[in-house]
Amino acid sequence: MAERWTRSPTLHLDVDLSGGRRAALERALRKAISTGQLAAGTSLPSSRLLAADVGVGRGTVVEAYAQLMAEGYLVTHPRAGTRVAAAVRAGSAEPAPVDPVRATGPVFDLRPWTSDVSAFP
Repeated sequence: MAERWTRSPTLHLDVDLSGGRRAALERALRKAISTGQLAAGTSLPSSRLLAADVGVGRGTVVEAYAQLMAEGYLVTHPRAGTRVAAAVRAGSAEPAPVDPVRATGPVFDLRPWTSDVSAFP
């Protein structure tokens, strides 16, 4: 199933910069995602554009994006930019649980009793 991406020409965030700029930006993006203002698959502006729009440094935006990617709110694809993760449900404060069987990328079984001894002489 192909994912459908939408572009967000304007991003209106209510960012209260008191209490730390990066944390405030993270809260504003989480709120926009959880309320459905930013739907799954919506493309986010580049770090430079968002930094200029909000009035923070580019590094602040990069760190906020990285934190939200680690939490599962955002995904990034090479040459395609940063987008809202498909696993995030509108109206939810948390990303939807990801089924590890259907997760993309390599999956490793690191349990010690499942060693593959066929590669050893």
